[in-house]
Amino acid sequence: MARNIGEELDKQNPIITDIDQQMDRVAASLRTNNQKLKGLVTQMRSSRNVCLDVVLLCLLLGIGAYMYSMFAPK
Repeated sequence: MARNIGEELDKQNPIITDIDQQMDRVAASLRTNNQKLKGLVTQMRSSRNVCLDVVLLCLLLGIGAYMYSMFAPK
């Protein structure tokens, strides 16, 4: 029985090694993609975009206040 277990482990060892190597490649790819995504998010959230967000928020609040004043019960 121990010999059979040893043979089975010998068969599965290359498979496990291959899976481990694939996981290392996937982890490296994931790290690279995360760095690219972080750079993209940083680029998209520049100070210029923050000003644009503030202006759009003020515009939306103004439209909301106007609509409220038009439809509010008197």
